[in-house]
Amino acid sequence: MPRPGLLFFVLVISMAATVHIVAQTNPVVQSCLDPRVDASSDLDKRIDACLRVIGDGIIGHDVRAEAYLRRALAYAQKYGLTNSVQDADRAIADLSDGLRLDPKNAAGQRYALQMRAGLYYHKGDYDRALADYTALLGIEPNSTTFYVYRAEVFADKGDRQRAIADLTQAIQREPKAGDLYAQRALLYVQINKLKPRPWQMLIMS
Repeated sequence: MPRPGLLFFVLVISMAATVHIVAQTNPVVQSCLDPRVDASSDLDKRIDACLRVIGDGIIGHDVRAEAYLRRALAYAQKYGLTNSVQDADRAIADLSDGLRLDPKNAAGQRYALQMRAGLYYHKGDYDRALADYTALLGIEPNSTTFYVYRAEVFADKGDRQRAIADLTQAIQREPKAGDLYAQRALLYVQINKLKPRPWQMLIMS
């Protein structure tokens, strides 16, 4: 089963046309919102530029929301390099602020929830990861990926029955995905191993 990893390696923050116009005339905004993935040596520069954009009350809320997401991406990349919980917490805080600031940006909401869920998962905060994957399934109820990711979180939390239920939902959407059947079978085996055998029940009695 693919693990719900940190999606900053593949996520590209979408930008509206108005953001491009602002970025062309404001080098600080351009430095913050540049869609390229940073080299490790450039992450602090991105964070500093986005800090200045976020603190500029004249800039529109949509641009500032993008700045939160871009800074979160930089912190998440730092977390991937250093495994520093502080960087993960900063990324999560920025993602949460971006979600609140521009709630009507469907693409931004989806990216932020995906990344935040992955960060929560890696921190071992399974309940919050589950809440974000559930929110994502509310946005995309036919997403096989989000069912699989939520199943992984349920499994790691020890709730194998719910993990099986989510894998069943994923299989219904992709019935030819053999790896999903294999993962569900493994969970069934694990549940069966937890059940006491007849001779064990005799001893316990």
